Amino acid sequence: MKQTEGQLSQSASTLQSILIAAADENGEWHLPLTAKQSASMQQALDRHLGPGDEALLSTAFSYMRKAADDKQDGMISLLQKMLQLYAAKALYRAGSPPSPVDEVISAGEEQWEQVIKHLLESEITTENGFLEDLQKRMESTVLGQSSGSYTQRVQAEYLKEIEARFRETCQSEGAN
Repeated sequence: MKQTEGQLSQSASTLQSILIAAADENGEWHLPLTAKQSASMQQALDRHLGPGDEALLSTAFSYMRKAADDKQDGMISLLQKMLQLYAAKALYRAGSPPSPVDEVISAGEEQWEQVIKHLLESEITTENGFLEDLQKRMESTVLGQSSGSYTQRVQAEYLKEIEARFRETCQSEGAN
């Protein structure tokens, strides 16, 4: 019991230090985060990733529930950004050249539409090709993670978000 409490306390402390990395000099957040603030958060996240990922993600979801109860939409957005950065880092597979799916994963969420348009217009991928690759990534993510874990949930939701944005972009561009 003491070990579990200690792990929860450590996860809360770690999460707070990751979030603080994106704050301004007064300790406040301004959303959406700037590129510099996102990079600071990513660096802090990189320093803390490891075997305790599941506890950290569990703590983030607990904070989100509490923020939702308290109607703190800004905190929810901040935690969502942290979860997006985590998922992107966990899902990215370095390769030369990177796969189209990895190009979208490595771009910030706010750049997805632009990257997707580039991939399609440059004929680097097709709509069907991208969706097939994304489906394979989803399958390996779901099958490669503990069922029902927060790591599985965060990564699967991130991939679903990419899929939805990809479909929206294709629809608005009339791409096939």
